[in-house]
Amino acid sequence: MQKFRDVRHDRARIWNGEENLRRARPPEVLRLEIHREAHERVLVYMNAGDVVMLTHEFGTARELDTNPSERRDMTRTLLLWVLTITCSVVFLSANGQVEEKSMPAPPPARKIPGINAEDRFPGGCVDCHLNYTDMKMDTRISTLMKQWTTAVDPKLLAKAQATAPSGMTLKGKHPNVDASLKDIPSGCLKCHAKGSKTAPPFSRMLHAFHLSGGEENHFMTMFQGECTHCHKIDVSTGEWSMRSGPEK
Repeated sequence: MQKFRDVRHDRARIWNGEENLRRARPPEVLRLEIHREAHERVLVYMNAGDVVMLTHEFGTARELDTNPSERRDMTRTLLLWVLTITCSVVFLSANGQVEEKSMPAPPPARKIPGINAEDRFPGGCVDCHLNYTDMKMDTRISTLMKQWTTAVDPKLLAKAQATAPSGMTLKGKHPNVDASLKDIPSGCLKCHAKGSKTAPPFSRMLHAFHLSGGEENHFMTMFQGECTHCHKIDVSTGEWSMRSGPEK
């Protein structure tokens, strides 16, 4: 009895013709395609876990006989290949999961006064502009106004001029506004309203004063330029506001 029975097929039909493959095997036979080398392709047909036929790229189909030892050897070889591929996929997947777990956690949320941290200046302007006797620095608005009615510091005047309406030239002195200091900053808005044609708009001017100058700006150093020291927010509605009141 011959060990193999040769079945000759046209080479092109073995590579591309599904009709021959269907004719060569019943539907329950499993087909595995293996590329051993760039120039060699092997088609393996299995039925109920046993190898029943091999087909090489040169077009020779060899049907194995019923020798159980021959079938078991080929089956073990194929299972070893499948096991190797499966283990490789599992290893790569597990390695990816380890790398994902080792990624650093995001930094904690920044503490923002009045939102998720204590607000030490709930009154806004009048709670920051105080007389700091230990530093010999009086920053109350009334004290600053007394200075400005005589002369405004040139650096501060330049910032104010940059926010003034087009065509307006500031004189370098501020008029006496003692009556307006009873309600800060609402009293300031009488002249410094949005769209004012007689004075720099309050919002643009105050942002220029408080957020420029770097290390020379006390708001940037002592108060870290924190927006919520001035602007208060209702976190339930998202509405912003500015507190106003008498000087302390």
